[in-house]
Amino acid sequence: MGILDMWREERGTVLRKEYEDTMARMRDANPAAKAAFLNNIHQTIDHIIGFYSSSPVAGRKAFLEKMRKAALDMWRRGDWPSALGLAISCLNAECRFVAGGDAAYVKLQTDRIIKEASEAACKAECSGKVEALDESCDAKQIAVPTPGAPSMR
Repeated sequence: MGILDMWREERGTVLRKEYEDTMARMRDANPAAKAAFLNNIHQTIDHIIGFYSSSPVAGRKAFLEKMRKAALDMWRRGDWPSALGLAISCLNAECRFVAGGDAAYVKLQTDRIIKEASEAACKAECSGKVEALDESCDAKQIAVPTPGAPSMR
């Protein structure tokens, strides 16, 4: 194993500790905080992965520093759920380029959270559409059929 490989393995250990620290802070979060956390992940993940993946190594390091500063600013303003969501997005992007078991673990776990964020966003979007349909039907006095109810033919 070369020096670079050893550094990457060590970096994976750091990523795992950062992941575990982030999730420990979210463990007892209330539903509103968890929703803000997942929303931030959903809103940022594609941009962060795209930018990080297309940047040269030096640019990646600078980008992560900028994101850490942004997360710290969010935290100081009291928006800690979004700060932790941004941390998860950054961890996911970085662990894609780090070898080793710890980095693979972080990738697996952050992918799971990203999927949960996507599902939450889809559920919220679908719920909003149903509410809008109900309001539209109420305004037009149209009966919305109930699933399983007999039809009136």
